Amino acid sequence: MRDGEQGKPFLAPADSEAMRAARWAFATAWGTDPVDIGVGGSIPFIADLLEAFPDAAILVTGVEDPDSRAHGANESVHLGELQKVVLAEALLLSRLGASAS
Repeated sequence: MRDGEQGKPFLAPADSEAMRAARWAFATAWGTDPVDIGVGGSIPFIADLLEAFPDAAILVTGVEDPDSRAHGANESVHLGELQKVVLAEALLLSRLGASAS
């Protein structure tokens, strides 16, 4: 064993009610269907949250475009992308809230 990160990975279920709602929200905001590409790293506490709350629907999103240089020098976000993701998040929360009523 060596020193370093010991966090557990997290993989969101690909076909849950929350994921279907998220795909709808992203498609509505961008005007095209989203594509799952399976990249990125895990945030270690997400797996811990799921362990503590096994019935929770957890979806982690981020705002990035090809030139955002995530986690690097001069990280940025295109304002058009930010507007679309804010719309998508609002649509998603609205749809999930309506289904919980």
